[in-house]
Amino acid sequence: AAAAEAAGGLAAPEAARGGLAALLDLLARVDREDVLEDVALATLRILQVEHPARGELVSLGGLPGVVRLMGFEDEELQLRACQLLEACAQSDRRSHAMALTLGAVPLLIERLGSPSEEVQEAAVKAITELFQRPAFARAFRKADGVPALVELFTSKDISLLSSVLFCLGQLAKYDGPSRAVIRDEGGLEGTVRMLTWGAVDISASAAHVLRYASLNEEVKRVVREAGALPTLCALLAGGDTNRALAVAVTGALANAILNEPESADAVRRAGGFKLAMPLLGSRDGEIVLLAARLFERCAQTPDNRTHLRVIGALRPLVAHCAAADGDLRLAAVGCVMHACHLDPVNQVRCRELGAPAGFVALLAAPAPADGLSADGRPESGGQAFASSRARHEETRRRAMWCLSHMACEPLGAAAIAACGGHAVLLDLLRASAPPGQVSAGTSCLFNCAMNDRASAPTLIAAGAGPFALGTLRAAQERGDSNTAAFAAGILMNLCLDHEGASTELLETGGVEVLLSCLAPGQPQLLLCNSGGCLCNAAAAARPVLDRLLSLDAVSSLTALLDPSQHEQLPAVVDQAGALLSNLLDSDEGRTAGADAGTARVLCELLDDESAQVQAIAARALENLCAGHEGNSSAVADAGGVGPLLNVLLGAPDMHLDVTVHSEAQLAAVSALRNATVSLEVVEAVVTAQLETPFDPNDPDAGTVAVTGLGVLVRTLLLAQPHESLRAKACAAAALANCAALAEARAAMRAEGVEIAAMDALTQAVRPVTRAKAREQAGKEQATVKDEAEMDAQVDALQTGLCLLARNAALSPACKAAMLEGTHALALCIGIASDPAADPGLLAQAAGALQNLQDRAEVRPGMPANPIRAPGERSALKVHQIKQRLHAAGDAAGDPLPKSLLKIDDYTDDKGPGSRTKADFRLMPRQKLAATHDIKEGKGPFNAEPVTLTFSRTSAGCSRRQPPERYEPVPSPLPSPPDTPRGADGAPESAAGRAQTTVVGEFLSVEGTAADGAMSARAGAGCGTAEAVAAA
Repeated sequence: AAAAEAAGGLAAPEAARGGLAALLDLLARVDREDVLEDVALATLRILQVEHPARGELVSLGGLPGVVRLMGFEDEELQLRACQLLEACAQSDRRSHAMALTLGAVPLLIERLGSPSEEVQEAAVKAITELFQRPAFARAFRKADGVPALVELFTSKDISLLSSVLFCLGQLAKYDGPSRAVIRDEGGLEGTVRMLTWGAVDISASAAHVLRYASLNEEVKRVVREAGALPTLCALLAGGDTNRALAVAVTGALANAILNEPESADAVRRAGGFKLAMPLLGSRDGEIVLLAARLFERCAQTPDNRTHLRVIGALRPLVAHCAAADGDLRLAAVGCVMHACHLDPVNQVRCRELGAPAGFVALLAAPAPADGLSADGRPESGGQAFASSRARHEETRRRAMWCLSHMACEPLGAAAIAACGGHAVLLDLLRASAPPGQVSAGTSCLFNCAMNDRASAPTLIAAGAGPFALGTLRAAQERGDSNTAAFAAGILMNLCLDHEGASTELLETGGVEVLLSCLAPGQPQLLLCNSGGCLCNAAAAARPVLDRLLSLDAVSSLTALLDPSQHEQLPAVVDQAGALLSNLLDSDEGRTAGADAGTARVLCELLDDESAQVQAIAARALENLCAGHEGNSSAVADAGGVGPLLNVLLGAPDMHLDVTVHSEAQLAAVSALRNATVSLEVVEAVVTAQLETPFDPNDPDAGTVAVTGLGVLVRTLLLAQPHESLRAKACAAAALANCAALAEARAAMRAEGVEIAAMDALTQAVRPVTRAKAREQAGKEQATVKDEAEMDAQVDALQTGLCLLARNAALSPACKAAMLEGTHALALCIGIASDPAADPGLLAQAAGALQNLQDRAEVRPGMPANPIRAPGERSALKVHQIKQRLHAAGDAAGDPLPKSLLKIDDYTDDKGPGSRTKADFRLMPRQKLAATHDIKEGKGPFNAEPVTLTFSRTSAGCSRRQPPERYEPVPSPLPSPPDTPRGADGAPESAAGRAQTTVVGEFLSVEGTAADGAMSARAGAGCGTAEAVAAA
């Protein structure tokens, strides 16, 4: 005993270690408790003075003697044994396995029930150190050690309570299933109560327990319902003054809101994020890292994204994207990725902070050499990285998603192009990038091509087309529908108005690949982008359209859109329908449509509730029926006339206080214009009976019946004469086509259609109507681009009304009504005498004059008329002479027809009242027919069909936020949810002070976080006044 005491008091470390073997021998064989107490104390002093002696104790086989001491009843020996075991576990990891093998677990649990609080605390500390080996933590849980720890919550000793809480936290950290056991044993309630004890050590240790226990999904709910989140937020008020408290509380909040939107909202309402924002400027690296993870996890809900911007957290987070510490950089980039998702204002704000240029520089930076990173910790959501290179690749993936989100606004897409982002992305993606990066990078290029049309030539020159096609093929092979959709979107925007890209797509076999994507069951975005790409390519290059027709694309699209077979979303119908409409804008396409039964499918789509679907179906019918009477008859057979009239009968839109027809109504009246060349369609229009609300503003006012002709007349007379001219012109042409049928003319007379048409013509020829219409070109009437096109619409309206008068005048009743009740004759004379009139308008006005002035009886001088003047030449001779003078053609130099060359002309052409070809221009045939019996010039006639070629942009940006890699935390309870969102995915690091190095164009911060002012901007694409106003 004296020797042991002397060894313990030695001042020379070497001498002390020299006696260690003798002391260990005594521990192993001596049974006297007084001797063992001195030996244990001496050994403990040696280990406290010389840390290397701890490893020597393990090497010399001293641990069995230490564990033996815990079995004695003497509290002093139990205390020294726990202290010795703690010291060895701190310095030598071999002691963890040896203690487990020697059966230390039950002895330590037994010591937790000791009447001495000193022994209890020593046992708790030893257990805490041994928990670094997960196997020991599992053995402790299975031996029912958790209830023994929870029972110590009744102690009033602050030091003991602090040690117990920290021990529970370490157990939850290294053994996932223990988190549920802590909850079941009532440990969470006691832990939450201790947050408010007032002692900083107790609060820090309690927060430490919640930090790791909250990795269990059920525990997160219990913590939220226990009201711990506001208390944790209040503990952040001290900032980083107490490092242990700041680390524990920030980590607890970060894990508590992981995949828990309700918890994140509760933290925001408690002011937690505002209190945590200054921690982003802390000088402690671990605190900054945990704060960045907290903001990354909170930024996954819309309200929290807005809150981040309001409290000014975006500036320091964007700056930390350039941090030297890889874990911090990963968390900051992840936060910006979530903050910009579906938040245009945050996208603008990050662009103004120079984020695009910074992220491009981050992508261009070389990957670090492979090397083991810090051990992945459980709070990273189970996502650890085996090497720094793997972490760098994940950072790149998130940076690509950041750029993809910012490219959803045009200036952001332009900023990415300005800093060379396209070339950097293409180089990375071509170099065997991981699938996650390929998806993110392709999404970014898709958004850039969509929102920055000026970048399309640059992308084409950089080879984005072949890259996108290759990516599409590879994505299809591995079943990655999202990446395939993004690649198809790139091709769609490149082919928009670019014939070269469309031709390249054809030459590389892209037409077949994209057409194969248009199959039922494919994802919505892939269907939309594939259909839109082929639509644009077919509009830009005729060979693409011919190739599609040879592949029987009309039948494929008809089957895809058939609502009786597949129910497609409106966006899919719009893009695929636009492609089908372009294919039908050709004779071969209309023939293929007739064979495939396309008319029936399009007529069924007219019954859809979506105005978008109705519009594209009507547009496709417009092209299908253009100049094809068989398809027009098929529309009537399929019952499509009623739905077209129903669409047209709907309430018009108001745009800038101007009444205009909607896109669906405009498409419907255009389809009726082309389809009414068929007698079956005209009969369906005449016999149609529809109902419309008597007062649109009063649903109880009942309905009123209206005929098909009445619907067209309502369209013709809508609002002011100068408003919605395109729809009115089509309505006039449709009515004119209907007037080509005798039965329809009778119905028109009964409804007074010809009177209404002449009233409309009276307004249309007024100069003020044309002047007001010109003022609205490209503004209120957005479907008309400029004044020249507006003039053409005014002429088209007048042409249609004159054609209506021309056909209606074939009915004596209609002709009499127009001559007696309107100024039809004067209107037509005024139009025909206008030297600047459109040739088509002039022809129809002259034709209307012909029919309006035609008489029912045979004219004097005709062979059938018995009236003759003695000595006069025959009436036939006079008629032929008039034809000789006036019927040759429109040009004065046109030769006479051969049938008139041999006519004996006794009339002096130079005589009084004569009209010679030498002095006057020859009259058009229609004008001649107004005073001569040329029967084939009377009609009836049909209006010229109209068609429309479509181009399509994307149905929407790539706004997909990919779920982070997430692995379930082992637990007896169901955990985690099936579709988690946004684990931060990086191990914690106790790195030193937060780095402020600038990478690329990122802004850097120093000290506390910036206040979020918008004065300093860096990088490409600084905000303009319009962008700031939008933000």
